[in-house]
Amino acid sequence: MNTKECRHCKQLIHAQARLCQHCKGNQSWFASQTDPRFQGVVLGAILLFIVPLFIWLFYMLPSANPSGAPNLLVSETSVRYADTPAGPRIFVLGRVKNTSLTDASRIWFRVDLYDASDRLLDTILEEQSGLVVAGSASKPFRVTAYVSPSPKDVKRVAVAVERARERGKYD
Repeated sequence: MNTKECRHCKQLIHAQARLCQHCKGNQSWFASQTDPRFQGVVLGAILLFIVPLFIWLFYMLPSANPSGAPNLLVSETSVRYADTPAGPRIFVLGRVKNTSLTDASRIWFRVDLYDASDRLLDTILEEQSGLVVAGSASKPFRVTAYVSPSPKDVKRVAVAVERARERGKYD
C-alpha cells in the first residue's frame, strides 16, 4: 500500500486520501499555505486582477487638482503651402503660450480652413509629440499635413489648442 505523510499531523495515510483519518485535515494542494503552488496561485491572482484594477483606477480618477489644468493660447501663426506629388501640403507655424502655472504636454492643435464665404472646408487635428510647455512660458510649434482643398480656395485659417494634459512624470 502506498502511503504519504499528512500535511498537518504528519501521520502516515493512504497516498490518494483526501482527508486525514487522524486529524481530518484536507490533503489537497490548496489546503496547505506552505505549499509553493498555493503561493503561486495567490501571486497569480494578484497579478491578474488586483494590479490591473489599480492601474485602471489610477487613470479613471480625476486629477487631484482639476483647476490646475493647463490653459494654452495660440499666437503669431503663419501659414504656408507646398505642392507635392501627393497633393497640397500645409505648414502652420506659431507660438503656444501657457497662461497657467502647471506644465502642459500632449498638446493637440486644431487647424480649421475656411473659404471666402467663411464655410469650413477642412479640419486638421494633430498632436505635437514631445512638445512640453512649462507654466507661464511659451514655445514654438509646427503643424503639417496634407489637405484636400486647393490653397486658392482657402481664405482664412484658424488655429487653436484642442486639448492638452497636465505634464505627467513620464512626459
